[in-house]
Amino acid sequence: MSIDSFFTAVSDITNLNGTGSITGNKGRFKVIHFDEADEVPSISAKEPQDQDRVHEESLQPIESKEIGNNIETDLVVEKEAGFLKNLYDYQGGTFMPIVDDVSKSSSNAELNTLFGVYLPCVQNIIGVIVFIRLYWVIGVSGIIQGMIIIGLCCLCTFLTAISLAAIATNGIVPAGGSYFLISRSLGPAVGGAVGFLFYIGNALAGGLYVLGASEILLKYTCPNKCHLFGPPIENQQSSFNHYRIYGSILLLILGIIVFLGIKIVSRIAPFTLLVVFLSLISILIGIIKSAVAPTYLPICIIEKDNIKHLIKSSILKNNVLRYCHPNATCNGEPCPLHQAVCLNNMSRNINCNDMNNVYLINGIPGLKNSQFSNNLKATYMNEGEIDNGIIVGIFFPSVTGIMAGSNRSGDLKDPSQSIPRGTILAVITTSLIYILIAFLIACSTQGVLLRDRDGLSINQQLVEAAVAWPSPYVIITGALCACFGAGLQW
Repeated sequence: MSIDSFFTAVSDITNLNGTGSITGNKGRFKVIHFDEADEVPSISAKEPQDQDRVHEESLQPIESKEIGNNIETDLVVEKEAGFLKNLYDYQGGTFMPIVDDVSKSSSNAELNTLFGVYLPCVQNIIGVIVFIRLYWVIGVSGIIQGMIIIGLCCLCTFLTAISLAAIATNGIVPAGGSYFLISRSLGPAVGGAVGFLFYIGNALAGGLYVLGASEILLKYTCPNKCHLFGPPIENQQSSFNHYRIYGSILLLILGIIVFLGIKIVSRIAPFTLLVVFLSLISILIGIIKSAVAPTYLPICIIEKDNIKHLIKSSILKNNVLRYCHPNATCNGEPCPLHQAVCLNNMSRNINCNDMNNVYLINGIPGLKNSQFSNNLKATYMNEGEIDNGIIVGIFFPSVTGIMAGSNRSGDLKDPSQSIPRGTILAVITTSLIYILIAFLIACSTQGVLLRDRDGLSINQQLVEAAVAWPSPYVIITGALCACFGAGLQW
């Protein structure tokens, strides 16, 4: 490259940066500083005779071949100028955009670590699973295997958060969120493929929270009033049809709110997250209260071969205290339980001879009568329908959502600091919440009740709602807000 083209490239860089000279270091390349007094002698510094000769030569006719060569030379100079500019802006990992463009794109950034990364990540991680499936996971897998499953899932997201922090601190993070971070670390080709999978994962996660909110609304909030048509909600096909209708309505509401902009989402998110935190605190207060005054929640049991079988409260006409007994008649009529077991043969595993082993127990004996030893080991289904792989697949979506903060990189004041701190702190916070609630609820609740996924033995309630203090409706409200808030973040 000639010295004239080098000066042309350097002058282009100075024009881009808006100054008359280049000073300082950037990245690992040092930029040479030329003062006006130290300039290399140019054509203007030659003697007058040489200048006249050069001027005369420049006025001579230029042939078409020379014109083509000059055009090619100009293109080479432009490429060399762009290459030197990239070297000047290089900071490691990739060639960074112009600083002026970054400053313009982040001029409206107002979110800090707390509101821009930590709270969105916590709200996105704590979703529907912690309310409607966590107690079932710990009841089926037991305390030992359940803690291992929760720990491994949380460890997986923690390692991902550390990798995200390493990428976010390796240079300037402009708008673009996770897509920019992935493409910068893995390259555009691999980053595009991973980004496509990330998009599919976000879409499926949004569907998970919408369906979770529909299930909570239909099963536990208003199963009779929210019924629109067809068989009752207990019917699987009827429940699926209702999920589609209510899920579509909720998805439309979420879409309208997101369409209004990130400011509206940021204003709604703190309210929903506050309700979620209050519901989690109510669960912990209810468990601690059970150490002094346990909640009496009767459940009906038929024991056979040292295996406890739960009886649905609907079979007992939602009056467990009155009809949970082995009697054949009640006021001259067949008792509901005797009719279901002996006359209608409701179960293949239980027959009329087992009616002598019917009794009531308290489903939530509390920490005062710890169930730690009873719930220590796993209790899987006899036919092998549930195993560790399925448990992990059910629980793992509850630890995802750590990208909610990095997706807002364009709205953060300092994304290089906010993304690592907020994401890692959110993962640690939610992991401690999961482990604490799972362990305490396993120590205070009967294992047979924990395995009642839909709460059919306690008048179709959530187990965590029955444990919570002061009212089960706090958990219902918190679960709906968790689904709604997490759906907004996706």
